[in-house]
Amino acid sequence: MAIEAGWLELQEAQRLPRNAKLHNLKDLAGSFGDFGFVDRLIINRVTGHLVSGHGRLDALVEMKSKNWTAPENVKVENVCWYVPADWIDCPAEREDALALRLNISQMKGGQVDIEAILGQFDAVKMLEIAAKASAAGILAATGLDEKMLASLEQMNIGIDLDVSQEGMSAEAVLCQCPKCGFRFENG
Repeated sequence: MAIEAGWLELQEAQRLPRNAKLHNLKDLAGSFGDFGFVDRLIINRVTGHLVSGHGRLDALVEMKSKNWTAPENVKVENVCWYVPADWIDCPAEREDALALRLNISQMKGGQVDIEAILGQFDAVKMLEIAAKASAAGILAATGLDEKMLASLEQMNIGIDLDVSQEGMSAEAVLCQCPKCGFRFENG
């Protein structure tokens, strides 16, 4: 994926329709006040969708709507706010998995508290993305591990991942949770 840096006009950002991550906008706005805008947005050039930075975008939109001063590193021209962004090329069928993976990878480290991680996401949207990724054979690319998938399944939301041999990549190993019987790819 080639990366191209530039500036994005705040109102032109197109949100990813199935972004599963939940955000604390007040905390993000506080961070912008303390440190400025330091974490660039990532846009998929193929679809025009934002794949990373939904919370940052929402916090900036809210700040602008309240007529607050733009944070450091956000350019203001006339009445428009421009934010630093990177554009990448990601196939449309993989962008949901990429967005989920970026969020999950950012949250993992050391001791992984499954409940804490899953509590940061909309479980229905997360399962929809996992089901779509599984059908495309790219479930492992989402960053969801077997413990997370088993926890999602236990939530009994009513979405069947239907993970089968046909939906797995050639490198994947099919596993089954001994507790709930959920089948997933590991690899």
